[in-house]
Amino acid sequence: MIIMFKGAQMNFSSAVLKVLLILVPLELFFYRTFTRIGIFIPKSNEIFTIYSIFSEFGYIVYNFLLVSVLIMLIALAYSLLKEKGTSEVLIGISIFALVLENIFMLFFTAQSLTLLFYLTSSIIIILLGFKGVKILKKGEIIFIILLTISFLLYRYYVISHSIYGLLEIPSLPIFSITALSLGELSLPLSVFPLFFSLVLKQGKDLSKNISIVIIALVVVTGFVLFSLKLPSMSSIFTIWTLGYSLAYPLPVYAIAFLFFLIVILKCVRENKLDIATGLLLIFASGYAHTLTYQHFLAILGLLLFIKN
Repeated sequence: MIIMFKGAQMNFSSAVLKVLLILVPLELFFYRTFTRIGIFIPKSNEIFTIYSIFSEFGYIVYNFLLVSVLIMLIALAYSLLKEKGTSEVLIGISIFALVLENIFMLFFTAQSLTLLFYLTSSIIIILLGFKGVKILKKGEIIFIILLTISFLLYRYYVISHSIYGLLEIPSLPIFSITALSLGELSLPLSVFPLFFSLVLKQGKDLSKNISIVIIALVVVTGFVLFSLKLPSMSSIFTIWTLGYSLAYPLPVYAIAFLFFLIVILKCVRENKLDIATGLLLIFASGYAHTLTYQHFLAILGLLLFIKN
């Protein structure tokens, strides 16, 4: 698989992409779901032993995935820096800057450094959004536009609050709450044109991919039943894993989740591993990127999806 922006190219073998396709769901379950949420659940001795084993495994998967994503991002950034295109060079420089900022954040906790990280991340997403509009097909372009808007609205919320905090302004930033809410709606809505473009528009009967549809339906049905049975717990679950507050009707999230799974599984079956991996990384990054790691997932996912 070759990622290209004009002349820039970076090879990632199918083996590397397959490893990511396995690691991402494992990280979502064992680290963000089991480790982060499980800490709040009362545990007997037996359950605590299981929790300890799973948590340790979750941390291992998380760290391995984080290192893998950073290596791929740095490799892509280096490749882009060697090109003559302005946007390619800017993306490469911005990715290097983001990684360096993340390293500084390990040792310093200044709010200004967090603000700089979010600003740099926003710049990368804007550049990738413009690049996607130039080279992708119509349905994919709408997906990228809505996705970019969603990511930027959340970043506006964080950046505006950080600026107000640094300036010691007691009021809420203008449009910040509305931006946060609209961003959460924009992301699931972005999946609909993507599903139309990569699945329905190709004119292939979904019955030929019945196993894919069944798998996706089973997973989504489990999510819906869990949400209906334990609505307060489901909100905690989605906030801590993918950053969704479930402020909108459940069908919005459930249908988008279903379509996302069908698209990813279909791309895997057709051996379009770059697209499948990119979309899975974007999905796993979630909406509210509270972890710097989630920013890296989203950016690498966009780079893998936006290809030429």
